[in-house]
Amino acid sequence: FANPYGVAVLSSCFWPYTFKHGGFRFFVKFCEKYGIPWAVGKYPAGTSDAMINELTERLAEMVEDAVAAIPADGSVELVSLSSSGQLPQERLIQLCNAEISKAINSQTLATEINGQGSRAAAETHRGREQDNGSADRKIVEYSMSELFAWTTEINFIDAAPPRFEFFEESEARQEWVDVFNGVRAFLDVPTAFAYDRLQIPPPIDGEPVLPRASAPAPVPLSDFAAAVVADIDPTPVSAHTEQLARDTEPSIKAMLDTIRAHVESADSLPALRDTLLASFGALESDDLVKVMQFAFAAADLSGRFDVSEAAKHNVA
Repeated sequence: FANPYGVAVLSSCFWPYTFKHGGFRFFVKFCEKYGIPWAVGKYPAGTSDAMINELTERLAEMVEDAVAAIPADGSVELVSLSSSGQLPQERLIQLCNAEISKAINSQTLATEINGQGSRAAAETHRGREQDNGSADRKIVEYSMSELFAWTTEINFIDAAPPRFEFFEESEARQEWVDVFNGVRAFLDVPTAFAYDRLQIPPPIDGEPVLPRASAPAPVPLSDFAAAVVADIDPTPVSAHTEQLARDTEPSIKAMLDTIRAHVESADSLPALRDTLLASFGALESDDLVKVMQFAFAAADLSGRFDVSEAAKHNVA
């Protein structure tokens, strides 16, 4: 706390950097020594030193060329090392990498997963990295702007100094489009806020703009069934659906008018909720119930008739 400049970032990276290179040294030795099988030559007792040296030379050549000439009374065996789990040197290297990443980027998963973590955790670490980068850029902006102010003050009297700012080209975000479409029904969204969030510059006076897409016209209730089955061959079910839509339209319209009146007269959303709950049982539904009873009966009889006709044809 006595240091007004804080702790240098690279000072906390010194020992991880040093240990990492030491780990690499022993890790490379391990790979060179145990990365390929050992060629073990066996010679009978009483073999002369000249024959032993010649066998050793042949084994050394075998490592490079995979070919060796061995005396008939000798033998060669390939011995390979089997190791399970992660090697200590490799874990040391990964630990040092993680410490260096945390010191410089304030995170680890956005840089290297190493078989751990999830997408959500990686995105969280990515946000931490971006916050850290933004803080570093602000330091650079402040320092450069201060230099510009001093230069302007010395060379230009009463002149406004320029400011140094980082600029990043961004794309429009689809999630903000969905938010604006959802909240416009009950909130007034400032235009400047929408332009800023969508990363779209506002048009200048007289500048040509793209025409806005108009919302599709609502389909009348009486034409709903026809719109749904427009591309389907007419069947008894289609005719019944059209008739049901026509017969239930007055009852449904009366219910919607009642609900619309409650919405227009309500002074708050909680009051509207209580009014709808209280008036739900009072909605006039007798005519709708009668029409639906006839519709269910007609659908049942129509289905029975179709099955009966199909059975007749199958018997014939």
